Amino acid sequence: MSYLVNPYMVLGSACTYQSGTSYTGWTFTGDYAISSGTIQANIDTGYSNNGSSAYYDIGTANISETAWIMRWIWELETITQSGGSPAVVGVGLYSDYPSAGDDSSLGGDWDPTQQLAVIFASAEGGQRYFQTCTGNDSTNFYGTTTRSNLVQDQSFTDTYYMQIQRWDNSGTDTLSYSYTDQSDWSSLTTCNITDTDYMPDSLRYLKAEAWQYGNGGLGGSGLTSKISDFKFNNDTSEPCE
Repeated sequence: MSYLVNPYMVLGSACTYQSGTSYTGWTFTGDYAISSGTIQANIDTGYSNNGSSAYYDIGTANISETAWIMRWIWELETITQSGGSPAVVGVGLYSDYPSAGDDSSLGGDWDPTQQLAVIFASAEGGQRYFQTCTGNDSTNFYGTTTRSNLVQDQSFTDTYYMQIQRWDNSGTDTLSYSYTDQSDWSSLTTCNITDTDYMPDSLRYLKAEAWQYGNGGLGGSGLTSKISDFKFNNDTSEPCE
C-alpha cells in the first residue's frame, strides 16, 4: 500500500541531529569511509567487506520509545546479482554498534543481540529490493525480526529519499518505513509495522552496515551505494526543516 505516512506532518523548527558533510563523531569500520561528503556503503562480491559499518552514537537516554523521525538520502549506483547469495546494506537505528556480516549459512548475525528499526537494500539472484526490518533482541536478520518488502524492482538504481518514523497512529505504536524518488519526500511508499512482539527499545546508534548470506563460500552478488544527509528529530513526528 502506498500513502503518506502522516497527513498532518509539518516541518519542525529544529533538528536533534544532522550529519552535515564531515560526519564528525562517526566511526567507520572495514571498507566503509567518507568520500565527497557521502558514506561509501557497499557490499562486495566476495565477502571481504562483510561487517563493514559506519555508526554514530546518539546517546543512551536520547531516543524516545514513542516518537521520532529520521531521514537520509540513498544513492544506489551499481548492483551485481548472482545466485541466491544476497548482498545487503542496512541503514537505520540500532541498540548497539557491533556490525553484522559473515559468510556462514546464517548471515547477518548480531552479537550482542540488537534492537533495531532498519531499511535494507538487497540484491540477489533475480531480486532487488528495499525491505523493512524491525526487531526486539534480534540475533540476525532472518530469524528474530519481522520483515516486509517496501519495493522489489529490477531497475533498482537511482537516488532515493528514505524515512523511518515512530509515531502514535490513533493510539497504536507504529514504525513507518518509507521511500520515494522525490527530493521533497512527497509520494512516499510506506510500510507500517505495529506488531508489539517486535517493537524495539533502547535504540542508540545511527548505523549503516554490510553483510552477505553464505552460499557455498562464494559471495556472488554485490551492491555499491552512497548514503548522506542524515537528519534525526527526537520526541516528535515532525521532520527537521
